[in-house]
Amino acid sequence: MIEINEGIKNMRYNKLRVVVILCVCCIGLLSSSYVLADNLSNAQILIQPQDVRGKLGEKLTLSVKTEGAIAYQWQYSTDGKNYNAWSWVEGYDQASMKFELTEGRVGMKFRCKITGENGNTVYTNTVTACKKQTARITTQPQDVKGKLGEQLTLSVKTEDAIAYQWQYSTDGKNYNAWSWVEGYDQASMKFELTKGRVGMKFRCKITGEDGNTVYTNIVTAYKKQAARIITQPQDVKGKLGEQLMLSVKTEDAIAYQWQYSTDGKNYNAWSWAEGYDQASMKFELTEGRVGMKFRCKITGEDGNTVYTNIVTAYKKQAARIITQPQDVKGKLGEQLTLGVKTEGAIAYQWQYSTDGKNFYAWSWAAGYDKARMQFELTEGRIGMKFRCKITGEDGNTVYTNVVTAEKKNEIIIKNQPQDVKGGIGEKLTLDVQADGVTSYQWQYSTDGKNFYAWSWVAGYDKARMQFELTEGRVGMKFRCKLTGEDGKIIYTKTVSALHINYEEWETPIL
Repeated sequence: MIEINEGIKNMRYNKLRVVVILCVCCIGLLSSSYVLADNLSNAQILIQPQDVRGKLGEKLTLSVKTEGAIAYQWQYSTDGKNYNAWSWVEGYDQASMKFELTEGRVGMKFRCKITGENGNTVYTNTVTACKKQTARITTQPQDVKGKLGEQLTLSVKTEDAIAYQWQYSTDGKNYNAWSWVEGYDQASMKFELTKGRVGMKFRCKITGEDGNTVYTNIVTAYKKQAARIITQPQDVKGKLGEQLMLSVKTEDAIAYQWQYSTDGKNYNAWSWAEGYDQASMKFELTEGRVGMKFRCKITGEDGNTVYTNIVTAYKKQAARIITQPQDVKGKLGEQLTLGVKTEGAIAYQWQYSTDGKNFYAWSWAAGYDKARMQFELTEGRIGMKFRCKITGEDGNTVYTNVVTAEKKNEIIIKNQPQDVKGGIGEKLTLDVQADGVTSYQWQYSTDGKNFYAWSWVAGYDKARMQFELTEGRVGMKFRCKLTGEDGKIIYTKTVSALHINYEEWETPIL
C-alpha cells in the first residue's frame, strides 16, 4: 500500500512538472512574439510624387520614395474625390508607375496608398497629369533707351516656357543668337549700349514645354536724346480768379519744372502749383500774378536741360476801338467793306438798321463776325445804317459809331472854269466846282486838239490849279478831266490863258 501510494505521488509530481515546463515554454513563445511585433514600424514617405507633364502619347512616371513600406497601390481619380486602384497599369503596385498620357488622362489626379510593415496605410499627396503647353508670351519686351556705355535690360514674361534665346539683327531681317551676352538664354538679358548697337533690333526665341517655338515682338535699342521743344508755351490771359494753363509740347523729355519770375531775371520753381512738374501747369490769376513771367526747365533723356521761351500772364482787357468804321459809297451791285480796328477784342457782330433805331445781327453777310465785313449794295441798302458790337477779352461789349451806306453819284458840274488873263509872270488860277467827283486831272493843249496831263503843276489833281503865265503859255488851252463816284469821266469846257499888256493900259502923264 505504501509503495502504491508513493507511485501515485510520483506520477502526479511528474505531470505537474510537465505542465510547468509547458507553461514556461508558452510564456517564452509569447514573449518572443511580443518582441517581434514591437519592432515592426509604420511606412514613412521620404519624397512625395510630383505633378507630371507630357505630350499626348508620351510615357509619364509617378514615383514615391519611402521607408518601412511593404506594399504600394497607385490610385486615380477623375473628379479629385473618388479614387480607384489602377491595377492594369505597369508598376501600379510599385514605388514607380508608368502610364501613357491620353486626352482622357489630362488633368487626372493620382495618389499612392502605401502599406507599412505594421499593416497600417498612408497616402501620398495628390498630383496631376498635365499636357505640355506651347509657350505663351504674357508680357512682350519693350524698346530700350540708354546713354552710350549704359547697361540695358531686355525682358519677356511667359508661361510654359522651358528655354530662351535672345537674338540680334543689324538689318531687321537676319537674326543671330547673342550667346556671349549675360542672360542671353534667360527671360531677362543685359547688354552694354555701344555706338554700333544704337538702332539694333532684338527678339527672343522661346521654346515651350511641347517643344514648339514662338518669337517675341521685335524691339530696338536707342540712344537717349536731348529734350526737343516742339511747341513753345504762349502768353496767357484771364480774368482775376480765373484758372490759366501753360503748356509745352516736347520730344524725349523725362522731367519738367515750371518756374516763375517777378522781375524777368530771377526764376524760382513753382512747386506748389498744380502740374508744375508736368508738360501742362494750371494756376489762378491774381493781381500779384498779372505781368508775371514764366518758363519751363525741361530735362531730356540724356540728362541735359533746355528752357522754353519766357511767357507772360495778362489780365483780360475791355475792348478798345482804335479806328471807327466810316460811311461807305458804291454803285449798285458793288461790294462795300465796313471795317473797325480794335484792341482787346475777341468777338465782333455787325448789325444793320433800316430806321436808325433798331439794330439786328447781319449773320448772313460775309465777315459779319469779323473786324471787316463785306456786303453788296442794293437799292434796299441805300441809306441803311450799320454798327459793330464788339466783345472784349473781359466779356464786356462796346459799339462802334453808326455809319451809312450811300450810292455813288454822277458828276454834276456847278461852275465851269473860265478863261484867265494876266501879265507875264503872273500866277493864274483855274477853278471848277462839281459834286460827285472823286478825282481831278487838269490837262493842257497847244493846238486845242491834243491834251496832256499837267502833272508837274501845283494842284493839277485838285479842283483848283495855279500856274505861272509865260510867253509860251499865252493862248494855251486847258480843261479838267473829272472822275465821278460812279467811275464815269466827264470833261469841263476848254478855256484859254490870255495875256494882258498892262503898259498899253497906262494913262500918259501930261
